[in-house]
Amino acid sequence: LTITNALSLLRGNGSLTLGSTTTTLNGGLTLSGGLLTGGAGTLDINGNLSMSTGSLLAPSGILTLSGNYSKTGGVFQSNGGTLTFDGTSDQTLAPGGSGALSDFSTIRENKASGTLSLSSDLSGSLLQLSQGPFLPSSHDILLGGLTIDGGTLRGSTGLLDLNGNLSLTAGTFLAPTGSFTISGNWSKTGGTFTHSGSTLTFDGTANQTLRAGSGTFKHLTVNKSSNRLQLVGSGADIEGNLTLTSGTFGIVGYTLTLSGSLTNKATFSGVTGTVILDGANQTLSGSLAFYNLTKIVTTARTLTFYPGSAYTITGALVLRGAASALLSLRSGITDTAASLKLVTGGTQTLEYLDVQDSNASNGQELVCLIATEGCLNSTNNINWLFAVAASSTASTAQDSGGSGGGGGGHRGSTEGQAARIATAHKQILARFQDHLKEGNRIIAQRSSSSTSRPTIVRRLSTSSTSSY
Repeated sequence: LTITNALSLLRGNGSLTLGSTTTTLNGGLTLSGGLLTGGAGTLDINGNLSMSTGSLLAPSGILTLSGNYSKTGGVFQSNGGTLTFDGTSDQTLAPGGSGALSDFSTIRENKASGTLSLSSDLSGSLLQLSQGPFLPSSHDILLGGLTIDGGTLRGSTGLLDLNGNLSLTAGTFLAPTGSFTISGNWSKTGGTFTHSGSTLTFDGTANQTLRAGSGTFKHLTVNKSSNRLQLVGSGADIEGNLTLTSGTFGIVGYTLTLSGSLTNKATFSGVTGTVILDGANQTLSGSLAFYNLTKIVTTARTLTFYPGSAYTITGALVLRGAASALLSLRSGITDTAASLKLVTGGTQTLEYLDVQDSNASNGQELVCLIATEGCLNSTNNINWLFAVAASSTASTAQDSGGSGGGGGGHRGSTEGQAARIATAHKQILARFQDHLKEGNRIIAQRSSSSTSRPTIVRRLSTSSTSSY
């Protein structure tokens, strides 16, 4: 059926039911009363669709529209079908309500040219952007899911609430600057995602996955009343803060790169995963169990750990500054040591650190040589070793404020650490033996020059130091 001019359903209780074939309306559709039932076929509207009263039960197949959609009243029901915007000029979408009165199942944009602009808040099951820009402006969008497979979503200043999955395979997604939440899975396998400086919150009650692809996030929050958010794919890059409010965030087997602070009030599962801290001054708060933890700087920076929480590393701990740019390790409360535990079997690479208020007890001794690795002991450190290499004027070892001190280095095993400590002790012993020899020489010289009476001299023996 093809109608060349506009089709209008005016006042009254009449109804029009379309069949299972394609119906084309070249002049648009206006409903100000009555009922139009779309049937099982395709309804192609080459013009505007306008509703003020009445009802439109869309076809269960496809409803295409090349003009504007305007609903100021009446009832629109999607019937499980798809509303496709395919005009070559600019189009507007004015949903005019939410819930049963404006029930969109799937809205698809497939425009070779022109834009599709939202002129009021939108509520629907799925938004699919295949071609052309979608412009939300300042309006709120509540969706059951979002698929971008070639089109462009330009971020709004309103909220974007996805009660389902996000899939980005091609095209462009510019995030909103307002509230941005998702209760389903995030999957980016292609296209471009730009964070717009916003915070993305995962708030689903079921398990969720995050496949970030090559995209970066500004801030990310996990606020799940139950279950977990699991990182999958190639890892994730967060340019701002990571906040865990409730639920579990797991990075098992993947790398999380974080430029801001990490706050944990929930559960962080870092088993076999790696966290790289690549920001400036950064803070860790709330107990955190890492597998690998790395922070390497070439400009003087500070990494702060808050006391009262446990920071545990089971894999590799890599903390490294530079010769003229130390990485400072500090407690969030001055003079109160914060826990930093490297479990047995873990490895450590500690260089050019300025350490203060750090408690490494209950784990491996953390080793950082002052002479060869450029570390600085700024006091109140427990289970740290800061060995001073022997010199012409010194023969002592500098202990930390806690359990004391010696060797360090490019570490792997406990045996390697013991060997380095033994070497430092041998250096100290050698200097001590030199002093004993010099003392014996002076005593002998004084003895031989005395003429007043015989003198009995007992020489000092280096054998007494053999167990030092």
